[in-house]
Amino acid sequence: MLFLRVVFILMFAASTAMAFENFDGNFDVTLKADQSNELCVSTECFMPVKFRRRGENETPPNVWALDVSRPTDFCYVSSQDVTLWLPETNQKGLLSIKNTNTNTKTQFNWPSQENVIKWPQARIKISTGINYLVEIGGTLSKVTMHQIPAGLSTAEQINSMREKGCMEQADMLESEQKPI
Repeated sequence: MLFLRVVFILMFAASTAMAFENFDGNFDVTLKADQSNELCVSTECFMPVKFRRRGENETPPNVWALDVSRPTDFCYVSSQDVTLWLPETNQKGLLSIKNTNTNTKTQFNWPSQENVIKWPQARIKISTGINYLVEIGGTLSKVTMHQIPAGLSTAEQINSMREKGCMEQADMLESEQKPI
């Protein structure tokens, strides 16, 4: 039985939130689902929510989505398929991408309600083997881009990704191939 320790209770307007710290240091939070002014004490009135730090326990929406919040090696087949992913939606801020080889740099505001956008090909081209410095919200990450050959089988793509250091992508692609 998992023992939960009540850490705090928040009450505001017609909403209620309760947070519990469990033994692994994570917080399990329940938010009041009933928007009436009556206090609901039944567990049926709450829905579970889990708070996470940026990027913690989150995976990109697909293999070709680059997590801009942390440094990584990133593999792609076609630069046209590369998307940028920010784990938290509603993140506002200036996104800066710099090619460290040519010092080409682009900056633009990340759309506040989006967590996936296309790589800005018209502003900065992707080149294989090149490091890019990606910055958003004060977080600077070095990303090394690696092109893998087109026409490979999934198993060959996974091997090529691993050879180039794109371990998370390889693991993600491999897990998509396993039957549920």
